[in-house]
Amino acid sequence: MVQLTRPSAPPRAANFATRAAAFGRRGRAWLSLVPGMVGASPVLAHHAMDGVTPGSAVEGLLSGFAHPVIGADHFCFLLTVGMLLAFCPLRARLQAVAALAGGLLLGVVAAVNGLDFPLANLFCILTLIGTGLLALATRSVGTRPLVAVVGVAALFHGLAFAAAIVGSEASPLIAYLIGLSITGGVIVLGVGILASTLATGFGRDFPRAARRWTGFAALIIGNLLLLSIGTL
Repeated sequence: MVQLTRPSAPPRAANFATRAAAFGRRGRAWLSLVPGMVGASPVLAHHAMDGVTPGSAVEGLLSGFAHPVIGADHFCFLLTVGMLLAFCPLRARLQAVAALAGGLLLGVVAAVNGLDFPLANLFCILTLIGTGLLALATRSVGTRPLVAVVGVAALFHGLAFAAAIVGSEASPLIAYLIGLSITGGVIVLGVGILASTLATGFGRDFPRAARRWTGFAALIIGNLLLLSIGTL
């Protein structure tokens, strides 16, 4: 009698190698979009309302929703922060979101009240490069220092965001701050949820690979933005 045997399952290492290769191809595809993102950033930055200062709470809210997304430095900074915190406890992620909102608030309010910091855009790019280096670090940073870094970095992004709201009344300003905080928090937490979901399919080595690709992308985009800072 012929005995039927089940085909042996492919080794776990082979499964991960296949998935990692697919992830690497996706990462290279995303990196191919970097020049376009950098080129579009100077054009889109601070133009969520076509360059017009928000005159109502609705306009302020919409402008706040849009601004963290339309600038490559701001958006990529938030994505990198989200990946740095993706595999931290939920409490640490919520603390980082609170620090982010607080830093944005302080930066915008300080600029609206007369603080002139012409190097805000430069420092925004440097925060992107800094978080990229943290993502590539071989030793993980503690959650408390990381939350503090997020808060300080957000201060510079807030100073840059203020350019779109200076001269506005209180109602649009408050709505603008709410919009900034919501968008920033959604991006940071959303990246964490997405990364955790993908980790269940790619295996335990996924967090390191994801952080590495994120760090490389942040460094590339940050350095390209530094080269084009004269047009920002």
